[in-house]
Amino acid sequence: MDDVLLELRDSHEQHQRNFESHQQQAEEHLQAFKEHQRTTNAALQSLESILLQLIRNNS
Repeated sequence: MDDVLLELRDSHEQHQRNFESHQQQAEEHLQAFKEHQRTTNAALQSLESILLQLIRNNS
């Protein structure tokens, strides 16, 4: 019985470590996504400004 309890405890601890690792990776992916979204939006705004200038200059 003690062996079973020790194995369950070890298994639980391993699952907890795996969960924490996956949670950390998810947070890192979310941060990377937010940064990508920010830079993409900035690039789109810049392109929009350029397009508006081109339209004005050709009018």
